[in-house]
Amino acid sequence: MSNLILLSVAGNISEKFKINGSTAVVKVSTTASAAVYVETSVDGVNFSTVDDVVFTVDGEKTFNLCDFTPGQFARISADAYLESVKVLA
Repeated sequence: MSNLILLSVAGNISEKFKINGSTAVVKVSTTASAAVYVETSVDGVNFSTVDDVVFTVDGEKTFNLCDFTPGQFARISADAYLESVKVLA
């Protein structure tokens, strides 16, 4: 069963979350139109941007993440301030 998580946000980056399956649903709200990126990590400390996963968000957008390795950590970053990030994973 999936859990809906409201992530804490510090400026333009969210806290990390664990992907329990191979997919997740993310809802992002930004203060302005922004490019939103997904960063992943196997240890929850060292993150790198997933190059082919970039979304343009103008206010609010929901998107699906797929083909991830279960147990991997992820976080959301943007080139504008994040207002909120919710994850169903």
